[in-house]
Amino acid sequence: ERRIEPRLGPELLGAKSEVFDSGRKTIVDCAHVKVERLQTHPTLFSKVFKEFEDSKGQKYDYRYWAERENFFLREFLKKQNEFTHVVQARHLISENEAAKQVLTCDAGITIANWLRVKSRYTDTATLSHPFQRSDAFLRLIRACLVALKQIHDHRIVHCDIKDDNICVPFAPNPFPGEGQKIHLEFEKLKIIDFAFSIAHAIPLTQILVINPDERVPYQSELLISALRSDRRSGSPNAVQQLDYRVDLFSLGYMAEKISAAGLDCPPGPGDIGAMKGVRSLVQRLKAFDSAPSIGPLPHDGLIAEIDCLLVATAGLSESL
Repeated sequence: ERRIEPRLGPELLGAKSEVFDSGRKTIVDCAHVKVERLQTHPTLFSKVFKEFEDSKGQKYDYRYWAERENFFLREFLKKQNEFTHVVQARHLISENEAAKQVLTCDAGITIANWLRVKSRYTDTATLSHPFQRSDAFLRLIRACLVALKQIHDHRIVHCDIKDDNICVPFAPNPFPGEGQKIHLEFEKLKIIDFAFSIAHAIPLTQILVINPDERVPYQSELLISALRSDRRSGSPNAVQQLDYRVDLFSLGYMAEKISAAGLDCPPGPGDIGAMKGVRSLVQRLKAFDSAPSIGPLPHDGLIAEIDCLLVATAGLSESL
């Protein structure tokens, strides 16, 4: 396969779509990291970590986290049959014998970007986003649970599950143009951004640099409590003990945020039951923040519950 290596040229101007257009584009540029989509074939994403100083004057060298993310992704690549829902790394770029940049393959469009796409179906007016139909929403949450089960089975906790860190590709790709049919490939959903992930087989040597005093709503109370405990002790022992409940709570928060804007349910006698099922599912996911960690992983049971709900809403999203 012919490959074109990254070329850092000027930003492309006048993009027709911020979601579908390819080429070099700055995705994030903040105090500790810069993420760009590079003009390469196949498409690569560049994540450059910076030295960061917080509001209290504490300096953090994020190259440790670049090395950690690269190690995570390399380990996943060794087990491709097991980690089919994890973004794949291309290579690591070092500077002064320390990791500085991680290049990853394109995993698809983030859920955050999909939520900005005004899709429509052949039988309806324009929708707010592609997951407004209840069956599409359920397929999204189901695919997220399948992906999370892959990492949770290996006692890996992502710790930063949100709509910016989950990607769903589409077909046909490239985008055929306005008014053309596309298909969201839920079965190829991938999780990205493993810099702050926890794995029992890869112990942390530094305290996780998530500030518990700047908590955002999708972060679990379990995570925040562990972060505070580690700051008191000066070692990452509490965070190292976190489990799948942290990620399931974050997934529940994301699902609630999407569904709170309103879902379209199929007309008929089953619509009330389907919407009740959606609300129950969301609340069950969020309840993992306070649930005990006992017994087997709950993912299969949640997936089976979604499969039952999908029977009542089958087929509605095929005409996207």
